[in-house]
Amino acid sequence: MSGSSSIPLAPLTATRDGKLSVEHHISINIMDALAIMSGSEKSLTMKDVLQTFQYIYDQRIRGGKQPHLDKSVMLRFVSILMLIMKTTRGKLRKELTEEADQAFKLFGDFLETVEEFQKTVEEKSISDLKFHLKIDRRLDTPVRQEQAVRVLGLLSTIQKFADWKALVSPSFYEELEPKMADFAASSVGGRSSSDTTLPPEGVYYDVEAKTVLQAFHSDPDTGLSSADIGDRLEKYGFNTLPQPPAPSVWKMLWTQVTDFMVLILLAAAAVSAGFGDYKACVVLVIVVILNVCIGFVQEFKAERALSSLMSLEVPQATVLRDGKQAVVPSRELVPGDIVLLDEGAAVPADLRLIEAAQLYTIESVLTGESLPVEKHINPIIGKSRAVPLGDRRNMAFMSTGVTRGRGKGIVVSSGHSTEVGKISGALASVASKTKKTPLQRKLSKLGKWLVGIALILCILVVVIGVVRGNNLMNMIKTGISLAVSVIPEGLVAVVTITMALGVQRMAKRNAIVRKLPSVETLGSVTTICSDKTGTLTEGKMKASEIYVEGKKYTFSGSGEHPDGGLVVTSEGNNLDRNPDNIPASLRTALMICALCNNASITKGGEDENEANEWSNVGDPTEVALVVASHKAGLQKEFWIESSRLQTVCEFAFDSDRKRMSTIYSVGNPAMGLEEGAIIVAKGASESILKNCTHLTRHSDSGKIQYEELNEQMIVEIDEQGAEMASQGLRVIALALRPISSSSSLDIKSSNDSSLSERDLAFVGFIGLIDPPRASVQESVRVCHDAGIRVCMITGDHAATATAIAKSLGILDPSKPTDGLVLRGEELDLYEEGDLATLNPFPVVFARVSPDNKLKIVQALRSIGEVPAMTGDGVNDAPAIKQAEVGVAMGRAGTEITKQSADIVLADDNFATIVVAVEEGRRIFDNISKFILYLLSCNTAEIIIMLLSVAIGLPVPFSPIMILWANLVVDIPPSLALGLEPPEHNIMLRSPRDPKKGVFTKKTAAVLLYQGFSMSLITLGAYLLTQNVETSTYGNELGRARTLAFMMICMIQLSHAFFTRSIEDSILVTGLIGNRWLLGAFLLSSSLLVFSLYVPGVNTLLELTPLQAIDWGKIAAGIFIHFLVVEFGKLVLRLIVSYKTKR
Repeated sequence: MSGSSSIPLAPLTATRDGKLSVEHHISINIMDALAIMSGSEKSLTMKDVLQTFQYIYDQRIRGGKQPHLDKSVMLRFVSILMLIMKTTRGKLRKELTEEADQAFKLFGDFLETVEEFQKTVEEKSISDLKFHLKIDRRLDTPVRQEQAVRVLGLLSTIQKFADWKALVSPSFYEELEPKMADFAASSVGGRSSSDTTLPPEGVYYDVEAKTVLQAFHSDPDTGLSSADIGDRLEKYGFNTLPQPPAPSVWKMLWTQVTDFMVLILLAAAAVSAGFGDYKACVVLVIVVILNVCIGFVQEFKAERALSSLMSLEVPQATVLRDGKQAVVPSRELVPGDIVLLDEGAAVPADLRLIEAAQLYTIESVLTGESLPVEKHINPIIGKSRAVPLGDRRNMAFMSTGVTRGRGKGIVVSSGHSTEVGKISGALASVASKTKKTPLQRKLSKLGKWLVGIALILCILVVVIGVVRGNNLMNMIKTGISLAVSVIPEGLVAVVTITMALGVQRMAKRNAIVRKLPSVETLGSVTTICSDKTGTLTEGKMKASEIYVEGKKYTFSGSGEHPDGGLVVTSEGNNLDRNPDNIPASLRTALMICALCNNASITKGGEDENEANEWSNVGDPTEVALVVASHKAGLQKEFWIESSRLQTVCEFAFDSDRKRMSTIYSVGNPAMGLEEGAIIVAKGASESILKNCTHLTRHSDSGKIQYEELNEQMIVEIDEQGAEMASQGLRVIALALRPISSSSSLDIKSSNDSSLSERDLAFVGFIGLIDPPRASVQESVRVCHDAGIRVCMITGDHAATATAIAKSLGILDPSKPTDGLVLRGEELDLYEEGDLATLNPFPVVFARVSPDNKLKIVQALRSIGEVPAMTGDGVNDAPAIKQAEVGVAMGRAGTEITKQSADIVLADDNFATIVVAVEEGRRIFDNISKFILYLLSCNTAEIIIMLLSVAIGLPVPFSPIMILWANLVVDIPPSLALGLEPPEHNIMLRSPRDPKKGVFTKKTAAVLLYQGFSMSLITLGAYLLTQNVETSTYGNELGRARTLAFMMICMIQLSHAFFTRSIEDSILVTGLIGNRWLLGAFLLSSSLLVFSLYVPGVNTLLELTPLQAIDWGKIAAGIFIHFLVVEFGKLVLRLIVSYKTKR
C-alpha cells in the first residue's frame, strides 16, 4: 500500500479544502494504519500515520472548520483510534506506547469538535470504552493525566457516560474528583448529543440502572406517558422483527416448475403429445414430476430457519404507562417503556433490568444454554471489548422466557435493534439472495448447452431431410426424437439418489446432512473457517506446565480428572503423589492452585455405574488448577488437614483487578508455612506482578524464604511468562504473603482487597491450555495436501491464537505470520471489498465476534472461494446460511443455527468436516463419471440419428426406444457409478475451480471420442443388417432397428465399466471393484432381454426378437469398443506423462 498519503508535506490546496477531501484523506490513512498493523506496510510507521491525522485535524477541522463528517468514516476512525490507544510495549509489565498517547489525544480532539465522531462514541458500550481508553494507566504523568481528565470530561457531557467513574477503577476516584470538578467548572466541555431526549438504542448492561432511566427520561414507578409514545415510535419504529420475503408454497412450486431443464422436458412432452406419441409424453411427464418434487422438498426445508425466527415474536407485553399497569401489543413497545416480568412471561424486547427478585430466564434460543440464568440489576463491566450475551445477567432479551421470579426492566432496544432482531435481519438479508450450489450452477449451465445442441440438431435434421426430399412432418418427428436423445431425462434423479446415498454414509461418520445439494458442495470447498474452541480443540482447560524457581514441570493425563496423570520433570521423570517427595517450590505453587480456588472435583456417584467417574463443579480454569494439585497429591483437603487451615476471607476474581486472593489462618505450621496466616493469590500475570515486591525461594529444609525483587529478576520473570504465552498457554501468576493473625482479621474487617493483594511474593507461573483434538493436526495436514485453506476463528488473543494455529499446522512455524493473523477489531475496519483483496488472506482471526463471521464469508465468496463456516450460537446463523456450506455443532449448537446449517456435526469435531469434504469429492467424482457415461451414451445416439438422416437411411430409433434406453440403460449403471469407492489420490489434488463447468476440455474430448466409437460400431451393424442380409431374412427394417438398438444398449452397459476411470485401463480398475455396477449390468441386461422377448412389451417398445447370430454381432461390437477405448486411454496417459515431465 502506498504511503504517500501519510506524509503531510504541504497544506491541502484550496480546491480540495472541503468535507469530501478531509474524509478521503482520513479513509486513506485508516487503510495505511491497517496495513501497518497487519505487517504488509513496511515503508511507513504508525507514528507517521498519527502525525498525518493530527495534521488534518489542526489544519482542516480545528476551530469548527469541519463540524460534520461522514458517519461511516467516523465509525472506522473511532475504531482505529481505539485500537491504537491500547497498544503497549513490554511483555508482562506493559506500558502504553507513544503512539497510544497520540491516538488518545486525537480521540479527545475529534470528540470535542466533530458531531458524528461524538455520536459514534455514544453508541459504544462503557465496557468497550473502558477497555480501550485505559484511563487507569494514563494517570502516571501530569501530561497524561491532563489528557485523561479532558477526555473524561468530554465524555461526561454525553448522558450515557455522565458518570465518569464507570470508566475508572475505584482506587482513582479520590485522586480524580477535584480535577473533574475543575474541568466541569471551567466550561470547556464538548457538546452534548444533539438528540438528548431520544438516546440511541444499544447495549446498556454496563451502565447503572438509574443512568439508563435518566437517559431515556423514564420513571421506574410510572413509566412513560401516552403522549411520549408517538414521538418514540417515529424515531425507533415498531417493535417487530424484520420480515423476510418468505415464498409461499405455490411460489416455491412455481420456481421448480419454471426451472430451465423442467421447461425443456415439458416442451418435449407437449411436442410428443402433439404428434400423437403419447407413450413418450407420459414417460417425460413422470420424469418432470419426480424432478419437481425433489427440488420442492429441498427448498421447503431450507425455509425452516426463517419460519423459526418469525415465531419468536411476543404478542403482548405488560407495561407501566401514565402510572398504571397496562397490557399493550408488543409491537407498540418503545425504548423507555417500563416492562413488568412474571413467571411464565415471554420477554417482549431487550430490557435493562431495574428490579429482579429471584428472576431466572431461559436463553437457549440465543445462547444454546438449556439451564435458566439468574438475573440481577448491577452493571457489568467486561474485561474485553464485548461481553457475551450469556454473561449479560442484568439484561433480559426479546423472545427469551421467564422461568422463575419477577422483575422490571426498561426497554433499551426494540424490533430490528434487539439481539434476535439483528439475527433475523441478517438471516432475512441472506435468504433474499438465492444461493445455488456449485453443482446446481454447473448442471444449469450444462442443461442450457444441451438444450442449445438439441435445438441446433433438431433444425439441422429437419433441414437435411427436407433438402433430400423427405416428408416435412416425418422430419420434424425425427428431429424431435433426436432432441429427446440429447436430454438425459434421468440425470436429476440419479444425481439426487447418489447424493442421498452419500448422506447415509456421512451420517455413519457423524456428519448429518440437512440440505441434500450440500453433500456435493463439500467436495468443492476451498476454505474451511472453523471455530477453535470445541471444534479444533477439546473445549476443556488443562494445566500444561508450571514454572517455579527457574524450573519447569509438565502435567500428564486429562485436565478433567487426575486419574492417570502425574507431574513430570523437565528430564522426563514422573513425580509420585507423595507430598514429601514433591520439590518444595513446586509444592508451594500447587498449594496456591488448590487453596486460591472455589472449584471442586469428586469421584463416584449414586449409581454403581458411576463409581469410577469424576464430576466437577466450578469455573473450567479453576477445575484445571484443582486437577493439577491432585496430580501431586496436594489437593485442598491435604493442606486443610496437615496445616489445620481455616478460611478467614476471600476476595473473588473480578474483571477490574483480574486477580483473586484468599486468606487462611495457619493452625499447624508445616510444609514451609509459618504460624499466623497466609495470603494466597492468583490472577493475570500483569495484575499479580505489579503487586509483587519479593520472590520466594526455598531452603533445603523446604522453608519458604523471601528475596526482594530487582530489575534483573523482573526481566527474567517477564521473559519466562512471555515464552509460555507464546506457546498458546493461558498464563496465570501465583503469589503469596505471610501475615499475622491480627492483620488477617484487620483485612477481613476492612473488606479492602488492596490490603490483601499488596507486597506479594511471586511464586511462579502455571500455564493452561485448551488441548487440540487428537485428530486435528492430521486433518489440517490433509486439508493442505488437498489445497484447502483452513482458517481458525477464535475469541482468544492474537498471540494465543497464533501459537495454537502453529501447533495445529494452520500456520507454518518456520514462516513469518505477517498478514496471516487479523484481530476482530481490525476486521471491523475493513469494508468487504477491502478484506477480499488482502494478500495473503488471513488464516487466523482472533478476538472475533459472531458478527465478524458474516463479513469473512462474504469476502471469501466475492473472490470466488467456496467457504465452509462452522458455528454454534444463534449469532452464527447468518454466516452459516450465507456460506456455501454452513456447518453447525450438534452438541453445542442452538436449534436455529442447526436449521440454518447445511451440515450438522454430531461430534463437534473438525476431523468430521474433513471426512465430509472427502465424501463430497467422492460424490462429485462419481457424479462426473455417470454424467460422462450418460452423455457419451447420448452422444452416440445423436451421431447415429444424425448420420442416418444425412446419408438417407431410415431413422434406427423411435422416440419410445430412446426413452426406454435412457431409463433402463442409463439409470441403473449411473446409480452404480455413484457408489464408486474414492480414488486413491482424492485428497491429494486441489479443489475444483468453482468457475469451471462439469467438463474440462479433456473430458469433452474423451466424451466425443467414446461416443463416436459406440455410434460408428452400431451404425455399421445397422447398415450390415439392412443391405447385406436382406437376401436371407427379407426386408426386415424392424429387425435392423432392434439389432441397432440392442447393440448400442449392450455397448453402453459395457461402457459403464470403462467409465470408472478416464485414464486408467479396465485391466487396472477391474470388473469387480464396484459390485453394484455388476448388479446394475445384470439388471439392465435382464430388462432389455425381457423387453425384447416378452410379447406385448416388445410391441409397445417397437422391438423384434433377435436370433443367436445377432447376439454374436453384439459381442463383437463390445470387443471392438473395448479396444478403441483402451487405445484412447493409452494415448491420454502418454500425453499426461509427457506434460508432467515437461
